[in-house]
Amino acid sequence: MCTLLLVGRSRNGRSSVINSILGQKMLFKTRVPSEVTRLTNEIHNNDEYVVVDGLGIGDKGAEMPGDIQEGLITRKFDNRPTLLHRCGFDALIFVLKYSFRFTKQEKDAVQMVKSIFGENVFRDWGILVFSYGDCYEYDYQESNKTFKDVCMKKRGDIKALFEEVSYRCVLFNNKTKDRDKLEQQRRELSNNIQELK
Repeated sequence: MCTLLLVGRSRNGRSSVINSILGQKMLFKTRVPSEVTRLTNEIHNNDEYVVVDGLGIGDKGAEMPGDIQEGLITRKFDNRPTLLHRCGFDALIFVLKYSFRFTKQEKDAVQMVKSIFGENVFRDWGILVFSYGDCYEYDYQESNKTFKDVCMKKRGDIKALFEEVSYRCVLFNNKTKDRDKLEQQRRELSNNIQELK
């Protein structure tokens, strides 16, 4: 079983991505290890994955809850990425909304994750999952380019993030009912997770 920490801004489709990863409606598990409780708010699982839904971060005007913020400020991690491993995580899934607009809020969310888990967390543990894949399919319906091909052509700050995760990027169409397409998305995610091991 693979354990994933899923983070990203609110309204970027985190819940829909969880549903797609699990292949079912979300299941809530009430017993949460205390180490994880301070950093997350819900755990969902199936036979293949445990998905820990992290905080909605980087939203304009939104602040991290005081107890979490205080804990992060007062606690120093010698090798912060090992916190992910110590808590049993196999990967950090960072959810972005497809559009490739890498706003200040998105950049702030990336910096917040780095401040918690260390500067190299995306390089060592990160996978970018883009939600709203149905919009991508509409935009590129007459193109034979893969999602990865399109990602590799991007410039600026988003390109730097793509390079940081070595283009470990997966597009999720959370609206599709096509079982083959849903399975292909999960397989692509699994392949990216295997690259981290």
